[in-house]
Amino acid sequence: MMTKPEILEIIESKSDLWWPMTLEEVRIAPRGRGGPDLAVRLAWGDWSEWFMGEIKISSTPKSVEAGLAMAQQYATGTGLPLLVVPFLSRKALERCMEAGVSAIDLGGNAAVLVPGRLAVVRTGAPNQYPESRDIKQVYRGKSSLVPRVFFCSRSFSSVGSIREEIQARGARISLATVSKVLKRLEEDLMIRRGATIDLLQPDLLLDRLAEEYARDRVQPAGSVDVALDPGPESLRRLKMACEEMNLRCVAASTGSSDPVPETGPLAVYVERISPVLEALGLEPVLRFGTTRLLESSDLRLYIDRREEAGFYWASPVQRYLELVTGGKRERELSGVLRQRVLEEVPNA
Repeated sequence: MMTKPEILEIIESKSDLWWPMTLEEVRIAPRGRGGPDLAVRLAWGDWSEWFMGEIKISSTPKSVEAGLAMAQQYATGTGLPLLVVPFLSRKALERCMEAGVSAIDLGGNAAVLVPGRLAVVRTGAPNQYPESRDIKQVYRGKSSLVPRVFFCSRSFSSVGSIREEIQARGARISLATVSKVLKRLEEDLMIRRGATIDLLQPDLLLDRLAEEYARDRVQPAGSVDVALDPGPESLRRLKMACEEMNLRCVAASTGSSDPVPETGPLAVYVERISPVLEALGLEPVLRFGTTRLLESSDLRLYIDRREEAGFYWASPVQRYLELVTGGKRERELSGVLRQRVLEEVPNA
């Protein structure tokens, strides 16, 4: 993570980074004095304006929000409020504009606002100063079990209670991992930590999970089609056989409530295919299979699976992620399930 002196040095050395605007003058506040970290004069043609700047060394949504609150206090007759961070995403720029605070980053992204006179927005420059995180991809893989569990319960009493909820749903995860993921979720303003740990933005959390799932979809280790009637009695026998061998199973769809009608074999995930075939006396078939067994031990498939009519069906969250990152037809039908997921989020 960068320091304020490093950020100031970059700003002073790159006066034309925010073209067509230029940075004509920089005044750095003495340390320990309080108030703005710096004052800058931005110019464009015959226009120029002073801005009173707050520097934040982190670009997380939480840090941006804190910086905006500080910068708004610097709006005076001698200058307009300004936020300076290492990187501003498009969403962060939109938030700054909404708050009425100008913002610049170290890559050339900017939103400069002069009420009644000027609005300049630059976006699309890559993040040249990424921050090192203990867990970089909290919305992917096993780490994503932590944000996913907030769709089962919107509020938790402690870090330990979150871990217990995940383990009660069949996944093992360390307390340290849960704690690190929660830190990132808090920085991203997905949760709030106080007397309890509460979900703040379920819609944005679902979007982030989908964005990362597109890069890290479940990949079955293998699959076979079998002549197993996908009716309640056969599926109940499949479930019992898996449980006797301490193996998990789950259908890939949400069952009768799934927004995509079944057009082929029912897809069912099992942790291991071979022992299931042996236990049920099944053989792979090349044609006219009625059930497709897919092999995977990915915990994301099995957490929050739902039991209905004697079998396990995919959690609405997992099924939504599969649909929204699938083909055109699946994406078009995913909206129904998205609405269901958000409506089912328990109240705090």
